[in-house]
Amino acid sequence: MRVHGLKCPLHPLQVLSWVVVTADIAGFSVLGLPLLNGDVARVVTAVLFVACTLVLLLAAARATICDPADPRSRGGTTSDHNTQLLLKCAYCEQMVLDSSHHCKACGKCVQEFDHHCMWLNNCIGKKNYSAFVWSIGSVAAMTGVMLASCVALVLEYLLDNSRLTKDLEELYGGVVREAALAVWIGLITVNLPLFLLDGQLIVLHLFLLSRSLTTYQYIQLKRQELREKEDKTQGGAGFSLQGRSLPRCMDWIVFSYRRTRQRRSRRISPTDVAGIEAAKVVEASAEEGNVPVHHRLPPPLRATSTGNAEAVDVVQACSDSSTSNS
Repeated sequence: MRVHGLKCPLHPLQVLSWVVVTADIAGFSVLGLPLLNGDVARVVTAVLFVACTLVLLLAAARATICDPADPRSRGGTTSDHNTQLLLKCAYCEQMVLDSSHHCKACGKCVQEFDHHCMWLNNCIGKKNYSAFVWSIGSVAAMTGVMLASCVALVLEYLLDNSRLTKDLEELYGGVVREAALAVWIGLITVNLPLFLLDGQLIVLHLFLLSRSLTTYQYIQLKRQELREKEDKTQGGAGFSLQGRSLPRCMDWIVFSYRRTRQRRSRRISPTDVAGIEAAKVVEASAEEGNVPVHHRLPPPLRATSTGNAEAVDVVQACSDSSTSNS
């Protein structure tokens, strides 16, 4: 069971994020910030960059070391136990809240599960969702400051590099202009895709917050909506997004359309009782890797008209037998 995001094994994307952030801070602090034109520009940019970096480091650390597990999965209690239904997890076999879901990557049930973040190597749930939001917001701000500054330096280099040449000579002596240009282009190349991806992620979570949905719930409702469109049925309208989902260009970062089509192609067309049961088995196995599984206690047996008729026949037969024996 993974308690927090720093527990080994570390995810490759997590290590990559550490390397990229360290390189960004070092490169921009040495060959970006000191070369900006004007004291006011340097001071304002420095304040913004330091503030964004501190918020990023603190929020990412909080989201990484936090344990978002359902307290009941560890034998604890929660104030929500009187208002939420308890379910038994099929993986860890613990009674957890209805809003909790099991993460197979972390091996635990997460309260108000949103998603498993590979960049933080930890699940995002009720306890660390706010820290996660601050993290992605500060990443967008930090990369935006670096991009704006580096683009301004590159434009100045192309138009008139006399001031840059003089500043480089005064600050670093033998550093040539081409080396500084390579650093600026490198920062732009690395951070522009990150800025665009992070911007899409921010838009997605703003949309989810406006709909009071988690990422996990959105994925399930989106999958249900696509199935309803393919099946051309009217059922399940209460569980779908009813067409109010994001376009494909905005939610591809969390929703795999190809994987959904592959699941769809594996579905069995049930023509009888055996086919229906087989379809249920295939659907359950297809969802196992992504859908946190909980199961309720089996419903109590209920009397049916057929069962009542059989019971009456048995009682009548017993009555006739006792009459003949007497």
